Amino acid sequence: MAPPKTGKKAATQKKEKLFHPQSRKAEQLIRVQHRKTKLADQAKARLDKQKIQADIFSFFYHALPAEGVLSLESLHTIVRDVWIKRFDEDLEEERKSRRKGRPKSTREQKLEELQSQEAELYRTGMEVLDLTDP
Repeated sequence: MAPPKTGKKAATQKKEKLFHPQSRKAEQLIRVQHRKTKLADQAKARLDKQKIQADIFSFFYHALPAEGVLSLESLHTIVRDVWIKRFDEDLEEERKSRRKGRPKSTREQKLEELQSQEAELYRTGMEVLDLTDP
């Protein structure tokens, strides 16, 4: 086999351009990347919030009785005993499938986090449609 050629052709190939860490160009690139990350995080948060709101409204739409009116106590009971605890079966299944001494699965962590967020939302006051007015 012939050794690789070293000469003019190898020297003229483009090299990756390096910037000094405190240069203006490096600062510009850092700002651009920071902005892209920030906008992506905001978009993800917006989508998550919309998804949770849609879930809440669809849940209450299907939980309404035929007459379409709920008392405040029954509304609290539905939220506390049905809405917040809807993932209990999945959590128990995940806990049973985990071997002793193993860390929690990602799905189990996400379900626990979602359940705690919803419980906190209920505790601090969640916004629902007025279902007490006929």
